[in-house]
Amino acid sequence: MKIELLQDNFKIEKAKKEDWNEILILLEETNLIDRILGNGNHKNFYIVKAIDTKKIICCFAIFHKDNIGILKSFGIKKELQGQGIGKKIANKLPELIKSVGLNKLYAASWEAPDFWEKAGFEELDFNASNDCYFLEYADYLEKNYPQFLDNRKYFVLNL
Repeated sequence: MKIELLQDNFKIEKAKKEDWNEILILLEETNLIDRILGNGNHKNFYIVKAIDTKKIICCFAIFHKDNIGILKSFGIKKELQGQGIGKKIANKLPELIKSVGLNKLYAASWEAPDFWEKAGFEELDFNASNDCYFLEYADYLEKNYPQFLDNRKYFVLNL
């Protein structure tokens, strides 16, 4: 399946139960599936659909507590990677997180840390944060994914 995405020809929406199988396929394709098994479901996920084909081209989860969110499992269809589409989607995140009442969104990356900087996130020193919700998540990553410790970076998007 060839997908071409011109300009902002996509729509971000809250995932529905019927989207879950397609989300799992995308997470498998992008090697993110191991991060959600056991406690994942559609309720925290957002999907990005190409307007013309109605196909899911990206998915991500936002978990939140109060007004602080954590971005997880941001996956883009393989055939669309490297074309700037992920950045276009990430550039819409401030609008999305504001609409759901968040004023801060954290992300962690070891696969593509440069991507988040290009998308407007600021690199964050793990020890410089005083947000307990983020620190709990970072501690979880440190304990459960030590193999990525050397390449891991943390990012924050403030509104």
